[in-house]
This record gives sequence, C-alpha cells and structure tokens, in this order.
Amino acid sequence: MFLQRLKNGFSNYAESGESFELIDGENMRSHDAELSVLLSDFVKKKEKRAGNKDIRLYVVSQIGKQSVGKSFLFNHMFKTKFLNRSGRCTQGINIAFRDFKNLELNDEKAKPSSDKLLILDTEGLGSLDKVKRLKGKDMNFDRVMVLFCLTVSNALIITLKSEIDSETADLLAVCCWALQNLKINKTAPPHIFFVLN
Repeated sequence: MFLQRLKNGFSNYAESGESFELIDGENMRSHDAELSVLLSDFVKKKEKRAGNKDIRLYVVSQIGKQSVGKSFLFNHMFKTKFLNRSGRCTQGINIAFRDFKNLELNDEKAKPSSDKLLILDTEGLGSLDKVKRLKGKDMNFDRVMVLFCLTVSNALIITLKSEIDSETADLLAVCCWALQNLKINKTAPPHIFFVLN
C-alpha cells in the first residue's frame, strides 16, 4: 500500500517537470534500482496513453563549468524546475521529463518524432567543492559525467561564459575519443551545441 502510494506520488512528481537526482554527486552512485521501481508507474501511464507503444525519448544534456547558467538555461528553454542560484546548485546529474506537447515550438517543422524529452542537468565541471567533497575517492567524476552524457544523449549543450578553456577542451577530446573508439554507445553520437552565456 505504502509503496504504491509512493510510486503514484513520484509518477505525479516526474510528470510535473520536477527534477530529481539520477547520479548522486556525493558518491557517484546511480539510483537505478530505486528509480526503476519508482518510475515503473510513470512509464506504464505513458505507455497506456501512447496506446501501449514504447515511449520514444529524446535526451538532452548539458555540461559546463560551475556557475555558467546551465540550470537557468534548461529552466528557460524547457520550463523545468532545476535548482537555480548563484554558486553551486547541482550535484551529480539531475533529471527531468517534459512532454513535447507542453513546449511551445516556433516552427511546425521542429515537431519531434519523440514523445518525451528527458533532460539531464549536470554538476559544474572542475568544481572545487567537488574536489573537497570526494576527498580523493575518485577524481574522474568529470570524465565519467561527460562520457555518460555523450553516450546517452541525442543532443549535448556545452555552456560557456567565454571561450573554451584548455582543461574542458582536453576533457571533451578524451571523452569523444573514448566514445568513438570504445564503441560503448548504442545510439548515434549526439548533436553538440555550444552556448555562450
């Protein structure tokens, strides 16, 4: 009884565009077991509305240094509710769902072939808070996060305040090389967009 009420509540929460944590920024742990249980009702509702067809997702993720406005950009673009303030506000990778029908598209030709938009908001790259928080456990978090976004996304937005710094460029080069040569992704490589904020 309690689990069903929890699943229904979480389904309504996800449906509303609220964000939740996919990968924990404290210990780099994915909440996949818990999320699969909690999201099962959400997926069933969506499949039922789609006539029991699979839900087609379009995944958009964003990376960039801390405090470049990543969460703000997503909130403005997709009417999500990611935490948004000066300084660090996102830890790990947060996720939100949006229906394409709820978004205002200026161009009729821009209508997507997907049913649902899955949005991944990431922690800032090279964050000093992260170095302190992880206490030397795993300093590869930025690489894992970028490679994850490259692997699962249809579109990746790289948000910058000015020109790309050498550290970020090197990180992207290593992750793109890994994506291409390790053949770990099951989808086409993402479209990459740069946003100067």
